Amino acid sequence: MNLSIQVLIKDEFGLDQVITISIDNVTLDISYIIFVPDPVSDGGGGGGGGTKYIRGPDYTPIIIGLIAGIIALVVFFSAYQTHYKYPAMVRKIRKLRKKIRKGKSIKSLVVNTRENLAKANFQNDLRILKEEKIPSKKMAQFDRNSKVSNDSKLKGGAK
Repeated sequence: MNLSIQVLIKDEFGLDQVITISIDNVTLDISYIIFVPDPVSDGGGGGGGGTKYIRGPDYTPIIIGLIAGIIALVVFFSAYQTHYKYPAMVRKIRKLRKKIRKGKSIKSLVVNTRENLAKANFQNDLRILKEEKIPSKKMAQFDRNSKVSNDSKLKGGAK
């Protein structure tokens, strides 16, 4: 059995002094204390009543929610920075350019010419103008009826 004892002496000594320490009749006394929360009785009165320990609030759902929120933010931010930062057309062009560089096959693209786009836009505008200028027969009849009824109300005539 190997036993060592350390002694700490808190005093000021000069370097030229010799200090001698001797220890006789040494006994070793070991003690310990266990801390256990106090049980709270159910109020059963008498013997055999159940005991409950006092617990603090449970923060597990809050911690799990915060971790899930942080993960969702990281996923959203990284997805935005890597993919959704650019419009769909830019993403398509970059993807196409990447495929061409790698020598992969690509789908044929149908691109509208400027003339086709202008023609379609002009025809759409013409269709809207025709609808505004020529109302349907039912709308014309409705307008006539509402004019007659409004005029008779203004004159104070028959209702």
